[in-house]
Amino acid sequence: MKRLLALVAAVALCAAAAAAVAAHEVKDLDINVAVNKDGSATVTQRWSMYVGSENTEWYLPIGNLGPMTVSGLTVTDNGVPMQSLGDNWDVNRSRDWKAGKCGIVRKSNGVELCWGQGEYGDHKWDIQYVVLGLVQSLEDYDAFNYMFINPGLVAPPQHASISFHRLDGGGRFGTDSTRFWFFGCEGESALQEDGSIFFETDRPMPSDGRLIAMMRFDKGVFAAYNQRDMKFEKMQKKAFKGSSYAKKSFLGGLSWDTLIDYFFMGLILLVSLGGVVFIVIGWIKDKVLKALGRQWSPKLFGSTSVKGCAREA
Repeated sequence: MKRLLALVAAVALCAAAAAAVAAHEVKDLDINVAVNKDGSATVTQRWSMYVGSENTEWYLPIGNLGPMTVSGLTVTDNGVPMQSLGDNWDVNRSRDWKAGKCGIVRKSNGVELCWGQGEYGDHKWDIQYVVLGLVQSLEDYDAFNYMFINPGLVAPPQHASISFHRLDGGGRFGTDSTRFWFFGCEGESALQEDGSIFFETDRPMPSDGRLIAMMRFDKGVFAAYNQRDMKFEKMQKKAFKGSSYAKKSFLGGLSWDTLIDYFFMGLILLVSLGGVVFIVIGWIKDKVLKALGRQWSPKLFGSTSVKGCAREA
């Protein structure tokens, strides 16, 4: 029996150890976006995390780029720069070969930014890349709608933040020329005193969570070269579809849900008042017709004339 208990305990310990090893944890994912005058942007992501399973690499899939391009990937691991292989990354190589290296895999609809996982334990990965043509020149405004954190990560971030600032001679984002929206996760956004735009989650992100930023700029804020024959309203409608922004009202601060509730409450009240009116009309009609010596069926008000005991002269 003692041997059996010892075996059971050993198996339990091994299972617990295996579970502990298999658990990744992304503690923080902080993103900084520096936007250039021409509409390109340098994106820097800092991953503070615990690596706990035998993966060979990590990667960021970026799709639906359209006319945008991504290049210039650099990665540091705990402050140590990785060797950049450019577009020559080989997804089939071993974990040992990938350790200390990074590279880009180009696909028909986007790219994958890849880097070797390295050893188990705590890591601080600084991933930096350039998005050419992020800000698009539309017919009426300049704008972008871009996903900075993808859904379905191996471990969703417990906390995430993103900040935007301009690189053109200390320029600032201002409420008079800039509008911004964030989608895919819960949090708070603000225009900072230094002219940067900041968003921060207020709870751990779910496994299907994502972080999408959409911004609109007056013409002249950027000299965006990425031209698109469309108005901002089209981009906005597509982004708002299914989001909480779609519920915000254009009328008196009321949401569409509230307006619909008011409509049905009014409809019920109207039907109720209509019933009372019909009852009153029927009662009046009954009194009038009785005075004239005729009766009406109470089943359907005003619809069926019946002969009764009325006496005709």
